[in-house]
Amino acid sequence: MKTNKQLWNICMDIYKELYIEAQPSADFNKLIESGETKKPDWFSKYYLDDKEIKKIITKHTKKHKLNFRDRRAVYFEVWLGCSPTSYKKENTVNIPIRNITPNDKLKQTYKAINLDGTK
Repeated sequence: MKTNKQLWNICMDIYKELYIEAQPSADFNKLIESGETKKPDWFSKYYLDDKEIKKIITKHTKKHKLNFRDRRAVYFEVWLGCSPTSYKKENTVNIPIRNITPNDKLKQTYKAINLDGTK
């Protein structure tokens, strides 16, 4: 059984590797030093497939021969912490807009709106 400090160091090693592999790639230490990590949702700018995230976590937990309790703690910390997002954001979203036609029937249409709010 590892101490909390040892588990935290393992998590930090995992975060470092995750951000190196993420798109766009980043140095986790530089993100911390620059203050980037203090901004809300900063980690959502980085993408890494969930299978790749799981593979990296598993690699580190096996390397350190963690028992079940410690593996679970590391797993939850990384997944619920500040790991890169595992889903890609699209440039546009479809928002349902209801229009009333001249004969008062409701017609549902979809308009593509950019994430910055422009049409």
